[in-house]
Formats: sequence, structure tokens, C-alpha cells
Amino acid sequence: MPTAERESDLSLERLVYFSDAVFAIALTLLALDLPVPSGDSNAALWRSFAGHLNDEYLTFLISFLVISRFWMLHHRFFRRVSAVDRRVVQLDLVYLLWIVVLPFATRVLGADGRYAFGTILYAVVVALVGATFALLVRVCDRHGLVTASDTTTGRLGLGSLAVAAVFLLSIPLAFWSTDGAKYFWLVLAVLPPLLGAGRAPRARREG
Repeated sequence: MPTAERESDLSLERLVYFSDAVFAIALTLLALDLPVPSGDSNAALWRSFAGHLNDEYLTFLISFLVISRFWMLHHRFFRRVSAVDRRVVQLDLVYLLWIVVLPFATRVLGADGRYAFGTILYAVVVALVGATFALLVRVCDRHGLVTASDTTTGRLGLGSLAVAAVFLLSIPLAFWSTDGAKYFWLVLAVLPPLLGAGRAPRARREG
């Protein structure tokens, strides 16, 4: 039994470390795609910089916040997981797949904001991230892999579904206005309790 527990702990630790590394790589890839302002004078450089603000630089900021938020959800949830099985590992890999695709979707989104394709692609990818994480939370909970099924654990899964819902609902808006769809994403800013931003119970924090 102790050996099995050590193997479970080791597998869980390796999965968390691997996931953290993938998140770090995804965030790094975002910065690699940022365009460098060009020009033969200070004024030209500033104009070039300003020309990228509404597209590449804005989408970089959005994606950085999105990936960072999903990393925090992942981190908070796996603090409550006691062990992992094959299904959990597979679901986590699918979750990380969508995270890795996000830098590509970000590049498409920032390429030309006039067309709905980039906005829709981005919304679909983020929705897949949210839905996969919610499924991951549900599977861990149903298989008894969570140390305690407290309200925080349920809120993390619900928050992830809220993210998926917001981005899916923005898709019809993208056909009418790509900017309108992006502004709709700001709905997430007023849903911190659903996104698991609330503090954990005091007893758990002190433990």
C-alpha cells in the first residue's frame, strides 16, 4: 500500500510539473509572435507601435490573461487531487493540447481583426480549454481522486464552464462585429466567484 501511494504521489507530481512546463512554454510562444515596431525615425517607430496595438499587442494581452487564468485554475484544483489514473492523465493531456494551440489561435486572431474567422477560431479553442477542464474536475471528483469535495472544487469546474459558455456565446456576435465579440469576453471580468477567484475556506488555507 505505501508503495502504491508513493507511485500515485510521484505520478501526480510529475503530471503537475509537466503541466506547469507546458503552460510556461505556451506563454513564451505568445511573446515570440509579437511584431517588432519598424521605422527610420522615432515618430515612425511610434506609429508602427500604435498600429499593432489593436491587433497583435491586444490579442497577446488577452491570451496572456486567459492562459494565466487557466493555469491558476489548474494549480488550485490539483492541490486538492490526491492521486491520478490513466483517464485523468489523458484528459489533462487534451487540456494541455488546447493550451498549446492558443498561441496559434492568438496569431490568427491578431493577423487581421476585420474577419470573423480568427475571432471564431480563438473562441472555439478557449471554449474547448474550459470544457475540458470542467470534465477533468468532474472525472476526478467522481473517481474519488479529490481529497475533499468542498465548494471550492465545484466552483472551479463551474467557473471553467462559465469561460467556455462566454466564448461560445461570442461566436454569433463575431459574424456581426469582431470587436463586439471581443468586448463580450469582458463579461468574464465580472464573474470572479464563478471563476474560482474567491478565497478558499480559512481552515484549508491555514492547513
